Amino acid sequence: GAEILTSRCNVGKEEDVASILFTDAVVDASKPLAGIFHLAGLAGDGRIAELTWGSFLEQATAKIHGSHHLHSHSIAGAPPMALDHFVLFTSIYGLLGNPQLSHYAAANAYQDGLAHM
Repeated sequence: GAEILTSRCNVGKEEDVASILFTDAVVDASKPLAGIFHLAGLAGDGRIAELTWGSFLEQATAKIHGSHHLHSHSIAGAPPMALDHFVLFTSIYGLLGNPQLSHYAAANAYQDGLAHM
């Protein structure tokens, strides 16, 4: 049988991700972690002409930095985690864009690119 472990942290902060991925419950050799599902995201108005760097980061950090931190820490162990699944929940806006959600479209495009690495 499978066991589902849910964790809540600020995935935009590398130390928060590391503290979750390297807990005893996750690194238990008798029940190895089989998958990571990253569902975090934040969508708010963000026309590109009105977007500041600060507001871009505020809106996109959960997806961009979160995906990067989860990926890099899942392969950083010795040995790296042998995951069956690394799932990033993205949006069609990463492909098609959206003039009202430029930061959200960019963050989803980043996740799409990471998924194809």
